[in-house]
Amino acid sequence: MIETVAITIHDYHTDNRNEERTVLVANDKDDLFTKFFQMKQRYLYCNSVKVSLSDPNLESSYKDWIKVESNYYSAGGDGW
Repeated sequence: MIETVAITIHDYHTDNRNEERTVLVANDKDDLFTKFFQMKQRYLYCNSVKVSLSDPNLESSYKDWIKVESNYYSAGGDGW
């Protein structure tokens, strides 16, 4: 099953709030959450940027998924 999700990137650095929407396509939820994790990692140290899933239910599922240690490390987490 192909999973698609909209990602919202909020940039608070400028006076006006910039919002960018991106679509991630994946084979399943594990793949989707891995791609989302990797996208969030790109902006990890950008204090003015927030990356979120557009669907609140999926955001909740992601938070539960990333808490599992094996998911975190397989997605590329470094354990710092």
